[in-house]
Amino acid sequence: MQKNSNPFKNLNTKPKQLPVEIRKKVMDDVAIASLFMDLTFLVTDSYPSALKGLFKTIDNNEFN
Repeated sequence: MQKNSNPFKNLNTKPKQLPVEIRKKVMDDVAIASLFMDLTFLVTDSYPSALKGLFKTIDNNEFN
C-alpha cells in the first residue's frame, strides 16, 4: 500500500518545464485573447466616438 503523501511538502520544489508544443499553444491562445480584447475596445469605445465625430463634421459643413 502507498502512504498518502502530504501535498504541502511539494510546494518548495521547482515547477517542471512544459513541453515546447504546450507552451506555444498557450502563448497563441493568450495572443488571440489579447486580439479579441483590443477589437472589443475598438468597437465599444473608439468606433462610436469616430462616428459621432463624423456626424458632427457633416452637420457643421451642411449649415455653413
